[in-house]
Parts: sequence; structure tokens; C-alpha cells
Amino acid sequence: MSRVRIVVPARNEAGRLGQCLAALLESVEYARSMVGHGTVGRRDIDIVVVVDRCSDGTAAIARHFGVSVLDCPPPFGKVEALRAGFADVADIDGAVVVGVDADVVVGRRTIGDLLTTIEAGHGVLVACPPLRPLPPRHRTPLAWALYRYNVQRGFSSERRWFNGRCWASRHVAFPTTPAMSKRADDVGLAPDHPLRGPLLAEDIWLSRHITDRGGEAAIAVIDTDPVDFRPPATIAGMTNYWRRLRRELWRIDVLFPELPSPPARRPDLLATAPVSDRVAWWMFQGALTWCRWRTRHDPTEVDTWPVVVESKAP
Repeated sequence: MSRVRIVVPARNEAGRLGQCLAALLESVEYARSMVGHGTVGRRDIDIVVVVDRCSDGTAAIARHFGVSVLDCPPPFGKVEALRAGFADVADIDGAVVVGVDADVVVGRRTIGDLLTTIEAGHGVLVACPPLRPLPPRHRTPLAWALYRYNVQRGFSSERRWFNGRCWASRHVAFPTTPAMSKRADDVGLAPDHPLRGPLLAEDIWLSRHITDRGGEAAIAVIDTDPVDFRPPATIAGMTNYWRRLRRELWRIDVLFPELPSPPARRPDLLATAPVSDRVAWWMFQGALTWCRWRTRHDPTEVDTWPVVVESKAP
């Protein structure tokens, strides 16, 4: 029997968690029904929601759906939530771990196809589904531009890293807080440097780690039902998203210089895009320039993890 652990890190996710879990449970049931139809072995699948300092009804919603609930231990954050959720399957040979954000909605086939890809091997170490942005609720030109940018996946045909919204892998051991502290000491960071502290986002580190282990082919975006998510739709949401991305890219560059750094994405599909999408591209670039300007003299805020409010809307 193959052991599968699905972990949903959640911090004040009452607005979206119910939709997430309802879709996830349906997808898990479909994955179980796939046994004997091309999948590898029987599956023991369980779901754990790890709540991180929630002040809303996140935990109660999780219990209503009958899934296990854990409290995230210090130093808190998404990576610590994943680590806590995966802890008791870490040493089980052949176990598969799945990370799912609490504000996304998976498709019916998503979980089963992810597991089948990982169990089949063929050099794939991490599998993730395609993403499908939900139309914005904000009726503004910027919301439309951000939506079109996400629909077109940045107008780039090149995959640089997997998405951290939904993914499956054999067990991955994330760098611990002491390990991060040692790396910070080794590169001479001051005690109050904003890059000190635990790893807060798993996708950038894990993408580089997996690429270093198995090359670009080790990360597979598979052909399955897409995962719905809400991208930023306001300049505030975009700025918060940019600040989070910039901080973690900077952290990995400084503390893990041995890991391969992907080249900048090229919008090679832009030339053949419709005129309306090219307009959206330039609006996106203008907003991104503003985000860069807004955060250029703000190094202390780089270590924050601001919420993208619109992504939490039902």
C-alpha cells in the first residue's frame, strides 16, 4: 500500500478553505477509485490541515470536513506547517507527500494524476498541475491586465519552477531553522539582517533543489484538471506578492548560492499574442515597475509575509 499525506497549510483561510477541502475530498475519492486502472498499488490517503496562528474559523471549518487538524509549531510559517504535517510519514519508504494551498480549488482528476506521475517514476521528482486563474472581481483595467498575464502564464513558453499552490513529491526535507541560521552565519549576515529566520516559501527553494538533483526534467507540469486560484487584482495585492517573491528569491540567492539559478523568463509568446493581451502585458509591466519603485528603499519589509487579500475571496 502506498502512503500519501496531503497537507494544507492555513492561516486565516476561513473564506476559501471550505471550497478547497470540498474539492480536495472529491479529488481524493476519485484517486482511490483509480486503483486498478493504471495506477501503482493501493493508496492510503489522508489530509491534514495545519493551522498557523489563526484568529478566524479556519480550524472549525477543517474539523467540519472531518480532516485532521494540527497547530503549526514555532517558528511558524508555511514551510513549518508543511514540515509538521509531513512529519510522521517522513521515514516511510515510498511515501508521497502533497502540498495544497488553502485558497485554491483542485479538479476531480488532479490528485490521482499527480500521484500516478510520482509513483511511475521516470525521473520526475515533483509533479504539479496547470493553474487556472479565476476572473477578477475587481472591474478595473489593472485587474484585467493581471488576469490576462496569469492566463497567458507570463507569455513565456519556458518553465522555470513548479507552482507551490499544489504539488506532489516523494518526501522532501526542507532546511530547518538551525540549518538556515548556520548558513546565515557562514555568509556573515548580521544578527538583525532581514534574511535571517526560517524558510517561509517552499516553491523557490524546492524548485532549485530538485533541478539541482535531477535537472529540469525532474519537475513535471502534468496534463490534468487545472487548479483554480485568484491572482492579485489590485496594486496593493501585486505589491505584496512582489515583496514576498523578491524576499525569498534574495534569501535563496544569498544562503544557497550552490543551487542553480534559472535565467530570466523571456516573453517569447508575446509577439504572436492578440493586441489586447499585448496591452495587458504593458500594463502589467508598468504596475511591476511601480512595485519595484515602492519597495526599493524598504529592506526591513522584505522579511514580512503580507497577505494578498483578493486571493482569499470565495
